[in-house]
Amino acid sequence: MRVARIVLLAALVAVPVALAAAVVPLGAQLKTPADWKWRLDEPAAMSASGKMEAGEWWFVAMPPGWHVTMGPGGLVYHPGYRASGRFVIESELFLFPDSSDEGVGVFIGGQSLGEQESPAYTALLLRKDGRASVTRRGASGSTAVADWAAVDGVRPHGGKDAEKHALRIEADTATVTFMVDGTKVAAVPRAEVTPDGHFGLRIGRAVNIHVVRMDFTQQLAPPRKSGV
Repeated sequence: MRVARIVLLAALVAVPVALAAAVVPLGAQLKTPADWKWRLDEPAAMSASGKMEAGEWWFVAMPPGWHVTMGPGGLVYHPGYRASGRFVIESELFLFPDSSDEGVGVFIGGQSLGEQESPAYTALLLRKDGRASVTRRGASGSTAVADWAAVDGVRPHGGKDAEKHALRIEADTATVTFMVDGTKVAAVPRAEVTPDGHFGLRIGRAVNIHVVRMDFTQQLAPPRKSGV
C-alpha cells in the first residue's frame, strides 16, 4: 500500500525511569515548543522549571519527544497538523506512577479548539488501572462512545516504574478503530466520531507522561471493496 507519511517523532528504544527525577534539575534548560498550542480545562500558568506548584502545568521538548505534567487537564496539539480521509494516528508514551487516575491518550477530529470556542473532538484514553475508553466531546458535552473497560494484555500500573503504551487510531471509509497496545478497544461507524480535524494529545488532570512518538499516516491507495 502506498502511503504519504509525516513522522513527527522517531521511536525511543527505552526511557530510563530516572527521567521523572531528572525533570526538575533539567527544567530551566528545557523549552515549551513555540509552535504548539493547547486548550486547558481550567486556566493554569506554565511552570518555569518543572517544579510544579498549584495552578501550574509543564510542557517541554525533551528529545526524544515531549514531557507533559498536567495540572488541570487539557489538549495539546500542533495547529498545522490535521488529518482527514483515510488515515492512521499512532503514539507511544510512558505513563509515570505519580499520575492521577484520569485518562490520557490521543484525540482526533479536533474542531473549535480556541479558548473562547466550544471544542469538539474524539479521544482514545487509557488510565493507570489498565482500562481504556473512547469519548466524544461536542457542543452538548461529553458522551461515551465506548465505556471504560479492561484491555486484554494491559496490566494495571504498580510499583515505581513508568509503563510504556502504544495507542493507535485507524480511520477508514466507513469505520474508525481504536487500539491500545495492539488490542482493539472499539470500532465504530465513522459518522459517530467525525474524525477529520486536528489531532494531538488529551491529558487528564495531574497526569505525568513522556511522549516518545506520534505519527500520522495518510492512506492514499484505494481501499479494499467490501466482500473482496
